[in-house]
Amino acid sequence: MLYETLRDDRISIDIFTFFKIDLGLDPIPFDNLTSKFRVETAITADYTGLYLDAEQYALMEKGPDWKLNRLRFTVAHELAPYVKIKKRRPAFDSTGGDVNF
Repeated sequence: MLYETLRDDRISIDIFTFFKIDLGLDPIPFDNLTSKFRVETAITADYTGLYLDAEQYALMEKGPDWKLNRLRFTVAHELAPYVKIKKRRPAFDSTGGDVNF
C-alpha cells in the first residue's frame, strides 16, 4: 500500500532531455567505458559533459525498456554531484544556462 502511494506521487522527467537541454551537458559516447572502468556513465571533470558507454549511448533512443530504465537511473545517479555542487555554489555555472534548483 505504501509503495503504491509513493509510486503515484512521483514526478517523472525525461532524464536524457534534462541533462542535454536543461543542464546543457554534452553526451559524450566513450568506447568500452564499462569494460575499461566498470562504470556506465561519468561526469566530466569540468562538469560540461557526461561520458556514456558508447553501447549504452546507442540505446538512448531505442532499446529494451529494462535497459533504458537502467540507463536512466545511472544517468540520474551520475548527475547528483552536479546538482549538489550547483546548490552549494549558485555562482557555479558550467553551462551558461539558467537552471534553478
